[in-house]
Amino acid sequence: MTTCKSLVSTLNGYSNVTMYFPGSTHWLINNPGNYLVGEDISRTCCMMTVCNMLVHGCVGEVICHDSLQPKAFTDGWKVNQALPLTGIPSIRRMKEEEYRNPLPENIGRFKEAVRIINLLDK
Repeated sequence: MTTCKSLVSTLNGYSNVTMYFPGSTHWLINNPGNYLVGEDISRTCCMMTVCNMLVHGCVGEVICHDSLQPKAFTDGWKVNQALPLTGIPSIRRMKEEEYRNPLPENIGRFKEAVRIINLLDK
């Protein structure tokens, strides 16, 4: 068993956990069911992570920045935010304001998504 798989297996069984992983997508796609945040300084690696999370049904964010200097935000994406509610995979580019102050806007978007879903169910 590789070191990565060994460390990931210790996290299995936990739910409702937000996990931050700089670098390796492997950590992210082996922990579906949790809110995942991937970080990398390379835009190419971030885009690969976005694609992997989309294909594997992972819900979370990918942030392009130097994780040692978190204030240096370059770009970000929200992946599969509505997947648990709608079953529809999605990618949405993250605004810098969301990165700086994530909670209020996310709650507002989530409530709006629930409202729309409830209207569609009627």
